[in-house]
Amino acid sequence: MYDFVAFLNFALLILNTILFTVYLPKNKNKPYKIFTVYSWCMVVVQLFTLYLTSIGVTNLFLSHFYFLVQFILLSLVFKNLLSKSFSRLILVLLVCIPLMVIIQFIIYPSIFHKFSVLEVLLCSLSLVAYGIIYLYTSVDAQKRTWLLFTSGLIVYLLSSSIVFTGANYFLEKVVNEFVSFRYNFWSINAFVYVIYQLLIMIEWYKNFRKPVIDR
Repeated sequence: MYDFVAFLNFALLILNTILFTVYLPKNKNKPYKIFTVYSWCMVVVQLFTLYLTSIGVTNLFLSHFYFLVQFILLSLVFKNLLSKSFSRLILVLLVCIPLMVIIQFIIYPSIFHKFSVLEVLLCSLSLVAYGIIYLYTSVDAQKRTWLLFTSGLIVYLLSSSIVFTGANYFLEKVVNEFVSFRYNFWSINAFVYVIYQLLIMIEWYKNFRKPVIDR
């Protein structure tokens, strides 16, 4: 079951990335362009993950590139979607959070080969906060774009935060008789990611198939 969901994850990610890329010339707004770059970065990370897994090399260190790249690029998306007052806060956090993560790696270099709870929480919950603010402000502004994406992102990041903050425990402490539980634990997160990608696809279909200059 997990293998099928993981394959579906990657297939949807590839498809969404292609759709956003093909329609890039028709959409001149910054959030769309940045999101397209984000999608390609996620594809590259996934490809490296699959390659390292295929040759039996641990790929946990790639999680740091995943979280930091996701945080930086999606922060830039929300910076262009939110008002100037929130944009300034996002810029501050864009500097502070990666700096805090890097300092942690310098002080505790062994964390580079594990999931960093600090990194997961700082990067993911910041994006969740941006998303909630965007949804709230969209009600009064009557915005219609990026709402499905934002809703899916919030649900996915809350789910993945639970999974990744507990990942070190499951990787190091859980013994053989709990392997099936660990397997189901990751499957739930993979299923939520499918929902996230489906909402991105619906977002694209509803709002970005036709030329958009600025949204």
